[in-house]
Amino acid sequence: GVPLTLAEWARASDTAKSRLGAVVLRLSRHLGLRLPPLDIRQYVQRALNQLLHLEEPPMGPAGLQSRVLKTCEGLLHLWRERVQDAGGNPLAVGAAVLAL
Repeated sequence: GVPLTLAEWARASDTAKSRLGAVVLRLSRHLGLRLPPLDIRQYVQRALNQLLHLEEPPMGPAGLQSRVLKTCEGLLHLWRERVQDAGGNPLAVGAAVLAL
């Protein structure tokens, strides 16, 4: 499954996202944990599923979803090739790809 975002954990625990992020950072450093890099495609897929359940597109969710995912994967591939070294929040990249 796809891990929950920091915002989702913050909502569930009724804690400020910044405070929760600071605790996660401190704990991971203290315990010597290496957090795996995010797979942006998983977050794009989950966000797309949530969007499609909000509104039924006229062409049907399955056809639209596969077309949008294919386009998003192409944009993510371009981002990895050209921009990734510039840094940035991977979740923000996923959101931007969906917005495009």
